[in-house]
Amino acid sequence: MFDYFTVLSHLHQSRRPRTYLEIGVFRGDGLRLASDDTLCVGVDPEPVLAAEDEDRWHIAEMTSDAFFAGPRPRELFGNRPVDLVFIDGLHLFEYALRDFFNAEHLAGPESLIVLHDVLPIDAATASRERTTDDWTGDVWRLVLCLLDRRPDLDLSIIDVPPSGLCLVRGVNPEDTTLECGYEAIVEHYLPMGYEEWEARVADVRERTTRTRESEYWALRRDLDAVRDRLAESAAECASLRGRLAETEARVAALTRQIEAVSASSSWRLTAPLRRAGSMLRRDDGA
Repeated sequence: MFDYFTVLSHLHQSRRPRTYLEIGVFRGDGLRLASDDTLCVGVDPEPVLAAEDEDRWHIAEMTSDAFFAGPRPRELFGNRPVDLVFIDGLHLFEYALRDFFNAEHLAGPESLIVLHDVLPIDAATASRERTTDDWTGDVWRLVLCLLDRRPDLDLSIIDVPPSGLCLVRGVNPEDTTLECGYEAIVEHYLPMGYEEWEARVADVRERTTRTRESEYWALRRDLDAVRDRLAESAAECASLRGRLAETEARVAALTRQIEAVSASSSWRLTAPLRRAGSMLRRDDGA
């Protein structure tokens, strides 16, 4: 089934992040997509993990606000930037906003922040109160906010079930626009009704890279084909290097044998006979 976990899996495979932060762990399905050599930190006040998973990652059993305010976020990542972040915590705008700018402070220029639930299904599922099984909350406000307040960011929306992903590139850990303007931003965007989203959908599509399922898989097939060709070329180069090394070794061995024979006393003593034989062969040929 093609869903947001499929995209997350591809991001882990293609980017091979050294460090990974997931906000909203639940059963750990997202963390399991990371490679064994990726340093993973999950944040969730009430994770539901299997016993065998508890030692695989560092799980901070607390709210994301408590995690970011604590003394150890950078230390947990070995004081390295967080290469990949997945934000899927409490589905409310102000929480997602804080998670975003706090995660950005831990990131690096090449990091990628992924937001879940950015494409609301309808007004009921996009409300701030959960009244349906599928619930996106009002994370859609964060998309509008980033477009308005952080035009320096590169936003790509991937339309995958159930409620889309937004990939944010070009992050700047030194930027404090959202943090310093937090109260004013919340005051501005929180009163917006769902009709505001509907009115701006065209603008969102115009200003973001919107990738649908078919387009995504086409891009992935192209990427896989390139990887296959590179792998074949690498294998061929390795084979040629092996043959070259083998030939060089044989040439070196023969050179040592020739040098040893040339330096021998018997070779020097028989040199006049070899020259005479060579002259006779030339005369016979003539």
